[in-house]
Amino acid sequence: MLKRYGFKSVAAEGYAAPGVIVAYTKDPDMKSGAKFAALGIQIAAGVPLMVDEFTQSSDFQTFRLGLFGIDKLRAIDATTSQLESSQDSLGSRGLQTRVTDRILEAEG
Repeated sequence: MLKRYGFKSVAAEGYAAPGVIVAYTKDPDMKSGAKFAALGIQIAAGVPLMVDEFTQSSDFQTFRLGLFGIDKLRAIDATTSQLESSQDSLGSRGLQTRVTDRILEAEG
């Protein structure tokens, strides 16, 4: 779902976990979780990685969504609906697509 909204996953194709998503962002309020919290969604702010210079720089910003927990398992439709609604509200599609394009250019 997040891919449809332009979020680029940190995980390489074929290595993504089904219950957790770590995605890039350039928006400090997404990284901190403030924008998600305003919509009733809790995230893990900024997932640090120690891979290379880029992941150690201030330009490297991520957030993690965990799709696990008994509350989510008991209400899968409601959970996915809330997540989809939050992405619509955040207007993520255009912003994240531009950010993803820049990240891909830098990795180029």
